[in-house]
Amino acid sequence: MDSYGNTHNALNEVIYMNTFINIFIFTIFLIFASKTDCHSQTRSDIYWDEKPSLVFEDFKLSNDSSEGQYSVFGPIIAMSYVDIYVDHDFRCSNMDSICVSVHALFETQRSWISPTGLDSTILVHEQGHFDICEIVARMMRKDFAECSGIDYNFLHSDFTKITSAHYLYLAELQLQYERETVFGNDPENQAFWNKKLQNMLTELSAFSEPTVKVKYVKRQ
Repeated sequence: MDSYGNTHNALNEVIYMNTFINIFIFTIFLIFASKTDCHSQTRSDIYWDEKPSLVFEDFKLSNDSSEGQYSVFGPIIAMSYVDIYVDHDFRCSNMDSICVSVHALFETQRSWISPTGLDSTILVHEQGHFDICEIVARMMRKDFAECSGIDYNFLHSDFTKITSAHYLYLAELQLQYERETVFGNDPENQAFWNKKLQNMLTELSAFSEPTVKVKYVKRQ
């Protein structure tokens, strides 16, 4: 997600579409994955549940033009790459349960900030994108938990519906956040969203643990 150098920006539809396409492709990959990791993890990825607050050192420092990230609205001075990583394990409990792990993550190898972006207001805005990922991850965990008692034969189809719906919502919420905060350049709306996101995290605090155990039954 991005922050711009000027203070009166319209929506960057090209970046929005790229964001949606990336999430859509990731969703399709998830649907056809089994135990295979859906995100190519690196040792430097940050999980929200392990380190919820970003600092400037989590971003690569870039010159204003070195990343080549420009738009018709001006240079982009910060870019956060956030994602949701989902994995599962059928061996977690006597072969009658599946453990589903859902992590919101921040990719330090791809996320960057320019020297002109080393400002607390920029960091707060980028933090919001990471928080949104965790919020949707918690919603996903909640829906997985509510599948307990599911027929084993419907695990794949029901889990696919859950992940697809939440990745779509993730894209929508990220775009809404960018639009209403004007990429972090509207202080009043940014403050509104800061409070909104904290309230949503609190409301979903029961699903802050990354792993959910889902019991299933095998019917003849």
